Amino acid sequence: LLEVLDQAGIVGVGVCPGAEFGQLAPNRYTIDPAQPKDYQQLFEAIAATGITVEQVIHLWTLDASTEHLESNPNWDAPLAFGLYSLLSLIQAAASRTETTPLQMLIGSCHSQGVYAEEPIVATHGMMPALMKAAAQELPWLTCRHLDLPPGPVTDQVNCLRQEFQASTALDEEVAYRANQRLVPRFTRVDWASEPTQPLPLQPGGFYVITGGLGGVGFEIARYLLTVTNAKLLLLGQTDLPERSQWSEILGQPGSLAQRIERYQALEALSTNIHYAAVDLGDAAALAQTVQEVGDRWHNSLDGIIHLAGVATDRSILEESRASLAATLYPKVAGTLGLQALALKYPGCLLINFSSVNGFFGGSRAGAYAAANRFLDTFSHTLRQQGVHCYNLAWSMWDEVGMSQGFAMKQFTQLQGYYALPPHQGLQSLLSSLHHRQQQLWIGLDSRKHNVRRYLKAPAVSLETLHGYFAVEPSASVGDLSSLTLNDVFDTPSHCLLTQVDQIPVTETGAIDRERLASLGDPDAP
Repeated sequence: LLEVLDQAGIVGVGVCPGAEFGQLAPNRYTIDPAQPKDYQQLFEAIAATGITVEQVIHLWTLDASTEHLESNPNWDAPLAFGLYSLLSLIQAAASRTETTPLQMLIGSCHSQGVYAEEPIVATHGMMPALMKAAAQELPWLTCRHLDLPPGPVTDQVNCLRQEFQASTALDEEVAYRANQRLVPRFTRVDWASEPTQPLPLQPGGFYVITGGLGGVGFEIARYLLTVTNAKLLLLGQTDLPERSQWSEILGQPGSLAQRIERYQALEALSTNIHYAAVDLGDAAALAQTVQEVGDRWHNSLDGIIHLAGVATDRSILEESRASLAATLYPKVAGTLGLQALALKYPGCLLINFSSVNGFFGGSRAGAYAAANRFLDTFSHTLRQQGVHCYNLAWSMWDEVGMSQGFAMKQFTQLQGYYALPPHQGLQSLLSSLHHRQQQLWIGLDSRKHNVRRYLKAPAVSLETLHGYFAVEPSASVGDLSSLTLNDVFDTPSHCLLTQVDQIPVTETGAIDRERLASLGDPDAP
């Protein structure tokens, strides 16, 4: 790629990972990806040479190998060259003396599940969410993420070349497959005329709900207890106090009193309920807790509903790797722990609750968006592994869970995210299960531009493509109405073909486009 830039007369600065910051040669540097200060030193060193950085191309996740993620203390090690590196890069760019406009192009392999059978690297897939959030906060930054297929380097460079030519396009995410340039689009679901399937919920079944004493968890637990007579293990981060202290705590404001109230309300519905504080990232402790409770009830695990998460309100420049990791933990390390659990129980249902922020990003919600994007992408892997997995990305349940007292509700509604009443949220959950819809974004308002621009719809041509041809007098043309012409991305294009007696040329022998166009214009003189 650097050779291509040199040939085009563009100054390219190459950066490779190493043990510490250093300059290897003119316009060639090395940095330690784990050290945020190295990224700042890099921008300072480039500025000292008089070069103005106009575009950054991040290719450290352009790795054709697929990862094997598992729950362990080093769960975030794969993020060193990806998400963590991207965070440091954006923050270093913001520290420039003059924050001139900057374009950022991020190239990855296996970050998008374009086809069901494709492998996907969920840690690569998190990067577009953080990228979008950063661009929404920083007016000088524009970003695009490319998912390039593994293959010859020359093919990948050609894809990057095409993106340089398409630099004015508004697409934030692009995937290349079989010489086609693909962009993500939503398709509306219409279940009015479709038959429903039985709910994949076992009567009297044993279910785990992570974040079970949160607002949404309480609504779902109440339904399962009253309608399916389920046995529920509710999991949280911290222990409940001794029952002897509950009466005193219930008279006080705060989330602890609210959790106790919810637990008491669920206990009033059924005795088949248990709460435990478990680190979801500790797969062994999680499995042991589930086994002990299941043995007590003489039930094998039937399903998991994963609600646990951390909502944050921090700008991208306020984030650190530690704060980012803390937000990621329930959705990344926690999901890896649940993956190991689900694989121990064949046929186990797993319902992941994600957020629309995973796709759309969100100002001051970069970490939260990246965490939920992991769920969106890793659910693809779980289904490939045979887990009966649903991934539902929600706008918000109104005044329930994380949205309780949310001050930016009106702003998010303007962005196209409905605030769903709890009964409507619950009905949406049941409808997705009834129709076996395993990947959904729920609560989007298609009237708002922020959502409408991602809807799948026929392309509207702003210009008409005209083609002119001439043939020998004795030649037969035939029917050209079915002729298909493809553009450079192999996308079919409609072309209005016009036959002329002769292709006009200029004195130099070049095609005279002005005269040619007038030949096909019936109003031309």
